[in-house]
Amino acid sequence: MRKYLIADPSHANIAVLKKFLLMFDHHAKILQTDSGLGILPLVAREKVDVIFIHLELSGTKGTEISQELKLNHLTKHIPVILTGTEPEIQNIAPDIEESHADAILKFPVDEIMLKLQLQTLLKLSQLNRKERGSNIGITDRRQEEKALAESEEKFRAVFERAADGILITNDQGLIVEINHSLESITGFSKKDCIGTPIWNFHFEL
Repeated sequence: MRKYLIADPSHANIAVLKKFLLMFDHHAKILQTDSGLGILPLVAREKVDVIFIHLELSGTKGTEISQELKLNHLTKHIPVILTGTEPEIQNIAPDIEESHADAILKFPVDEIMLKLQLQTLLKLSQLNRKERGSNIGITDRRQEEKALAESEEKFRAVFERAADGILITNDQGLIVEINHSLESITGFSKKDCIGTPIWNFHFEL
């Protein structure tokens, strides 16, 4: 089963990408987030195969996240696809070139283009995993585990201290985590939100 991560502030964009991904890969597990916070530890922990990152995310730029992923030894092998509209892409073309992303996808999505990109990048992801598997020793694995733990600790600190309300959902659209700011903003407790479908949460909000 392949895993995909979609980082996009628009739930409509996420729905479109999920629709096409499940059309091409019926057994896909799709993770989603509307924030740029914590993507690196999430990607490393979940062993994601392909990452879709919108150019404009809450609190940061998609190009910066892509660059961070590609410069980190834990995640540099994972294909990254930047997403955005034609005007958004044209406005930050120089940043895109420096992001080290593997591909770019424009909204509205071209079904054939997305399919071709996925086929190519999934083959690349598979080859990278095989190469990494043959090269990683016990010491390297321990170093990776330590680096991952440190990344998760940093993410948790930023997540909980952020002034903006942030939530994380799984591939089924169920809320799996919210931060303290979102509890304060909405009046909902973490206990009430965890396991709730995102569409129900927004309806009540």
